[in-house]
Amino acid sequence: MRVNVIGRNNELLHNYKGLNIMMSQIVENLLKQGIQFDDEGDPEKALEYFNKALKLDPLNIVLWTCKGLAHNEMNNYEEAIKCFNEVINIDSEYVYAFRYKGRTLFLVNQYEEAIKSCDKAIEIGNTSADPWMTKGYCFASLNQSEKAIECFNKALEIEPENPGVWNDKGAYLAEIERYVEAIKCYEKALNIDPYLAIVYYNKSNTEQKLGLRQEAIRSLEKFIVMAPPKYEFELKDARRRLSELTN
Repeated sequence: MRVNVIGRNNELLHNYKGLNIMMSQIVENLLKQGIQFDDEGDPEKALEYFNKALKLDPLNIVLWTCKGLAHNEMNNYEEAIKCFNEVINIDSEYVYAFRYKGRTLFLVNQYEEAIKSCDKAIEIGNTSADPWMTKGYCFASLNQSEKAIECFNKALEIEPENPGVWNDKGAYLAEIERYVEAIKCYEKALNIDPYLAIVYYNKSNTEQKLGLRQEAIRSLEKFIVMAPPKYEFELKDARRRLSELTN
């Protein structure tokens, strides 16, 4: 199952002004520079700016959270968790810290702890599908399929027009061999965003499982045309499968 666990890290980075957290102009400028490097795919450079800002404002929960997200992007999960814990020590009601901590704990296979962190985010007053999705991934990894699907459905109640959530629900349904339901989820995702390439790849896999040869060919062709280079593995697999289906 391909999941969107890290897909929305920039949500906090680009909305910090709405959090009404006071910071000096120098600190804010350092934060903005760090965000820019993060956006450009250089989390290591972003960390330099977040650390400079933290020397000036060591209790700034936005900076600590951004630092944690940068560590996440570098796969430094232990350091990321330390940053999120630092945030929680400063403000135990800061929903982002629990959301991102839960996400990171999932990535290091600490599923029960991840669920607890997500539950705390939901209790505080979560307005995002994110913690429900993370809980769903955790229950899926624990082979608790009904609980996983319940969480994905909760996520869709919050963000019914989020194609990534529909895609991930579909991927999980396919994983547990509920292929027809999975196809419906992929179709819903593509109705919302017909350019979300990975959905075509996932859909093609499920169509092949159902023996829908022509449909799988069309999905593979669309994926190959649309997919960005980051899907190197999937592109290689898609080309191989397309060749097999058309020869």
